[in-house]
Amino acid sequence: MSKQLNQVNQSVNWLKEARKQIPPAAARAVIDSVRSSEPNNDLLTLVGIIAGHNIQAEELLIAIRNELIAASNS
Repeated sequence: MSKQLNQVNQSVNWLKEARKQIPPAAARAVIDSVRSSEPNNDLLTLVGIIAGHNIQAEELLIAIRNELIAASNS
């Protein structure tokens, strides 16, 4: 594999890994924003950050549920 193809492959793998981390991070941000004094501003900021990144509502809801379960178990 050429150096350029290897770099593209590494970048795609990095993007896939980063993509997996977005829903849990967004879920934690939603939970924190609900607990904050200015939840509307935080939630609008979060929507702006993840907009256009093909994050499905179902992914985010599952991640929020998982974060709430993890928080209640600790």
